[in-house]
Amino acid sequence: RLDEEYYNFSTYEEKLIYRYLCCKHIRRKELSKIPELHKFHKYHEWYDYIEKKYGNCSIDGLVEFWHFLNQKSRNVKPKYEYWTLCIPVGLTLIVNEIFDLTLKFSDIKINCLSDKIIAFVVYMIVVANFCENCNDDYESLFDQYDDSCFYEDYKAIIDDLIEKKKKASE
Repeated sequence: RLDEEYYNFSTYEEKLIYRYLCCKHIRRKELSKIPELHKFHKYHEWYDYIEKKYGNCSIDGLVEFWHFLNQKSRNVKPKYEYWTLCIPVGLTLIVNEIFDLTLKFSDIKINCLSDKIIAFVVYMIVVANFCENCNDDYESLFDQYDDSCFYEDYKAIIDDLIEKKKKASE
């Protein structure tokens, strides 16, 4: 993307570095994309990395970059709010359907053992699909929250750089 090239900011790579810093789960393939120099274990190491990367920028350039990050942050928040509203409603509807299905199974007159086994297997498949969908939804929700935190932390560091530059120019 043009904006990312202009600011020397790869969203994907920077988020990976941040997720590593925060000890979040990262797949091996993604982990191999992080250079050893950027596998930070302490916040100040990450802070120093960003300070070194953007320390030579002008105040105006840093302010523009801060606004770029702010816009990225704003783009994440509606997704997060959408998921926080949809997940409880969706879970309520699905749980209601599972209870209805359970009641229907209890009304079925089962004469032989194989029918009971088949009914149990079908019921377990429905419950397993429900759990898998819930897991995917919650992962999306937590990813949105992590993205929001990433942008807030990055903006705070850029704020510090702007303040340091302003004090140095006085």
